[in-house]
Amino acid sequence: MSLIFPTLSLARASKNIAIFEYTPGGTGLNFDETLFGKYHNFRIITYFAIMIYALVFHFSVGMLFEKYGSVPEILRNIVKVF
Repeated sequence: MSLIFPTLSLARASKNIAIFEYTPGGTGLNFDETLFGKYHNFRIITYFAIMIYALVFHFSVGMLFEKYGSVPEILRNIVKVF
């Protein structure tokens, strides 16, 4: 379940940036007021932060699975740490 939320946030961020940038007759993304403009109750720049967060989170989860192989093993090792 926890893997779904970063995926959804990444998908929504990518969709919204694409819609904003490729709107016919739109201003597109520039390093001026458009980057800080409001879109779907967020600033455009916040979508980049969401995508970076999702990238780091997916990378971390992928590395955990690469090292331990399964969810029970990951949880067992987290319990050992704490």
